[in-house]
Amino acid sequence: MTVNPPRIPLVIAPMKVGDMAGLRPQDHQISVGELVGADYDRWLLSGGPGFTAWSGSSPVGCFGVVEQWDGRGMAWAVLDASAGPHLLPITRAARTWFDSMAYRRVEAYIDTQFPQGRRWVHLLGFTLEADIPMRKFFANGHDAYLYARVT
Repeated sequence: MTVNPPRIPLVIAPMKVGDMAGLRPQDHQISVGELVGADYDRWLLSGGPGFTAWSGSSPVGCFGVVEQWDGRGMAWAVLDASAGPHLLPITRAARTWFDSMAYRRVEAYIDTQFPQGRRWVHLLGFTLEADIPMRKFFANGHDAYLYARVT
């Protein structure tokens, strides 16, 4: 007989400086891993709201928006390599939060080599704005697609 361990509920809470310290970014976000730390947390949170998804005492993802100017923001997310089993509640929480925001436009930039990221941002209500990628957009030289949520 197989016994499944008790499931730890996921908690979504306002992000604080230091929350990202426990994240081990997914493979396609590994270049972000070099940035993760209190200074990166502080920079992200200085630009707008952020949230952390917690499984017990471990963060499994952080997401938020950096305001570009009034009514326009840039979405960001860093998910832990172990976030897979938590993706449905993280997606529901993020979608609900994006639906409640007052921004007219929120953009997301997704690595062209990260199809999982493209699927996820679509589930969050973003639409691909152009089939032509922005060349060498990311610090690692990868191209990016531009997605947006416009209300």
